[in-house]
Amino acid sequence: MVVLPVLCFTVCCILFLHLLLWRCSVAKAAKHLPPCPPKLPLIGNLHQLGHLPPRSLHDMSKKYGPIMLLQLGNVPTLVVSTADMAAEVLKTQDHIFSSRPALKVPKRLFYGGKDIAFAPYGEYWRQCRKLAALHLLSSKKVQSFRHIREEEVSRMIDLVSSKHTLGPIDMTDVFSFLSKQTICRISIGQHSAKEDWYKEIGAVIKECSLMMGSFNPGDYFAWLPWLSHLTGLEQKLNRTCEWLDRVLDTIIEKHTKELRGGEREECFVDIMLNLMEDETTDIDLGRDNIKAIIMDTFGAGTESISVTMNWVMAELIRNPKVMKKLQEQIRSIACSRSLIKEEDLTKMAHLKAVIKEALRLHPPGPLLVPRELIQDTTIKGYHIPCGALVLVNVWAIGRDPKIWEKPDDFRPERFLGSQVDYKGQDFELIPFGGGRRVCPGIGFSMPIVELAIANLLLRFDWSVADSWKAEEMNMEEVFGLTMGKKTKLYAVATPHYP
Repeated sequence: MVVLPVLCFTVCCILFLHLLLWRCSVAKAAKHLPPCPPKLPLIGNLHQLGHLPPRSLHDMSKKYGPIMLLQLGNVPTLVVSTADMAAEVLKTQDHIFSSRPALKVPKRLFYGGKDIAFAPYGEYWRQCRKLAALHLLSSKKVQSFRHIREEEVSRMIDLVSSKHTLGPIDMTDVFSFLSKQTICRISIGQHSAKEDWYKEIGAVIKECSLMMGSFNPGDYFAWLPWLSHLTGLEQKLNRTCEWLDRVLDTIIEKHTKELRGGEREECFVDIMLNLMEDETTDIDLGRDNIKAIIMDTFGAGTESISVTMNWVMAELIRNPKVMKKLQEQIRSIACSRSLIKEEDLTKMAHLKAVIKEALRLHPPGPLLVPRELIQDTTIKGYHIPCGALVLVNVWAIGRDPKIWEKPDDFRPERFLGSQVDYKGQDFELIPFGGGRRVCPGIGFSMPIVELAIANLLLRFDWSVADSWKAEEMNMEEVFGLTMGKKTKLYAVATPHYP
């Protein structure tokens, strides 16, 4: 007697689910969604991302087109892979593509999205960006840091000079040291190599970058947040956050003490601490807000700068003819001087072309920072649902054969005489993004890259170790918040005497 009602209820449930699935499929068909590679039940297309998602997504786009709507778990994910599709997202409809998804790792590392890069689109983000633009990233401010950049590059040259007789030099560490020291002096206002936290800051930033590229099941399966405990991600994230918090607390406490004592000139961290006490300011800053913004400054600054310099130097060593041509230009401009100054950089068209070409092939953020669509929209006749995660595959755009002749070759001359730049207006070259969420630190970071590379090529001739061949150099990548070189760059420096 009891079995029959239970059986009827089960059959009704199954029929209802089939009806629901049928209605969903009809609705999706009616809305004309973008193409999607075949997917598996539950996980969707997650298994197709691989350990280097920019490359995997590039391969998919060759078959399914420049706009795809993947299903990552239960999260619809829009992937655009061409310049015109990127312009649609970052320019034409930028106002609805400018928010950030609440992903677990960045949300934890940046104190609940209280930074600039990962904050949701809104008034708080606008005020934070305004704060950074006014006190750190404006043209006037960037120019005022010129002496710091030149001094730190000079120290880097001295460091290389002291090591060149010892064999191949670890240039990855040299570039990391330069970027950390420069960012520390600009944002914290002092040399930091002797500080207790200095050795830790680089390691913790690297760990954070790698974690940003890690997979968290809870981001893609709303019903599986507990799975991060089983994978070990939760424990690792907790340890990293505690480590990060301790380092940032040390910096803030030291600055609070020195600020009250009036021991030195005011820097960016001091400005934020003063604003925290100012009740008349438009932005409500607490300790966590300051930590998150410091993390932005260190993370985005040091990682993107050092990764870019590493790729530029690696490509030059692999292409000695290109390096020699660039050295001739640099040395002719320097004449008999031992250092390149920033005013010299405006004359170095070939240097700028080399850096653009390296950024085309090796954008530091190959998928940009993920965006989130805040309302339903249409692109090229395709329906894109509200809440979709949005990935702009800059790595693929830089290798589009419809834009770039022989896209896999390192050919800086393609930029000579070209007006294409990396500042977010030319969508065939957007290593730092575009639109409202374009990286605000382009003008802050690129003078460091140009000045460092110019002086290294002025003072030294470069080659790989005797047992290596330049063309066989390992150029494998590792995916994280940035996509750096998997192995360290070791190079032989031979002093050049004019």
